[in-house]
Amino acid sequence: MKEKKELITKSYYSIPLGEKVTIYSMRFFILGGLMLRLKAGRIIPFRYSSQSEVFQYYFPKYELPYIRKKIDISAADTTSAIKIVTYFHTLTGVTGKIVEMSPNRSVREEYSCPLQNKVSREFCSSVMSLPVFTKLCGELNGKIEHRHTSYLSGGDRICRLVFELAGE
Repeated sequence: MKEKKELITKSYYSIPLGEKVTIYSMRFFILGGLMLRLKAGRIIPFRYSSQSEVFQYYFPKYELPYIRKKIDISAADTTSAIKIVTYFHTLTGVTGKIVEMSPNRSVREEYSCPLQNKVSREFCSSVMSLPVFTKLCGELNGKIEHRHTSYLSGGDRICRLVFELAGE
């Protein structure tokens, strides 16, 4: 019988070590390989020209299908988006909680991130968070919009991720 994962106090998922190893292995080998190809792009032609493009390719192709299956995501609304982000951030050590969750609008606030003092707000917004979560929204439902309204890496008190159905 398949065990369904549940959000714990709307903050995180309990992720067994085996699942973590699977994701970290994909990140190390596949994402690492893609980044090496990007660096060697001047020598070997590569279809992506930036780290942002690599992240936008990798996440929906490799991690999103795995995560959707693990947390049994079938709906294409903002609750699905926020649950996927929560799982993804649980894996990466980001702490926070969902402060609003409905099919039309979901919001997550994050209080600490392993990268908050290591990368700039610009890097977070242009390479990681904004492009990856915008791509996630497009994969789930072309009508979901993502806004990242504050950034720990920019010196804000919290990161705030907002997912809304357009026109709702």
